[in-house]
Amino acid sequence: MVENIKRKHIGTIPYIALIFSIIGIGIGTVAIILPANVPPQEENIITGMWSSVGYDTFRVPDSSIEYIPNLLINFTISEGENAYFVFNGLIEFETPGLVQFAFWVDGQSYPQSFTNTEVPNLGGANFTASVSFFYTLYDFTSGNHNVTASVYSSSTASTLWFSRLLIQTFV
Repeated sequence: MVENIKRKHIGTIPYIALIFSIIGIGIGTVAIILPANVPPQEENIITGMWSSVGYDTFRVPDSSIEYIPNLLINFTISEGENAYFVFNGLIEFETPGLVQFAFWVDGQSYPQSFTNTEVPNLGGANFTASVSFFYTLYDFTSGNHNVTASVYSSSTASTLWFSRLLIQTFV
């Protein structure tokens, strides 16, 4: 007796999926055997990093420029390197006024490296502001240097909270 044997018809979708699978395996094998050779970039490579944390609370004197305590950093820079300085802090005003921050490198202020915050009269309410600024010195002289940040306030009642200073040297 001859039995009827039914053959199943397989559609074209499984064949297409098989072809894509084989292509994917081939591409993956090539990527493993011949990995991409990405040359390293020669710019903006960090060569050094220093940081300092100021006092948690620093009462800013009225109408005088003061270095922020504990923010003096000594660092070394090599020929051809640049320096990047970052300051972060939180300033609270109890009365209206102006506050200015600046970087000092080797005892010299950099007038282009400062920021201002001015608070108007808010009817007796305290005002707290986050302060963050940065400065980059290009083609800086090699050797040992120091950097700090200063603050000036025209307000009779300003407090600096949680100040931080970061320096990065890079080529």
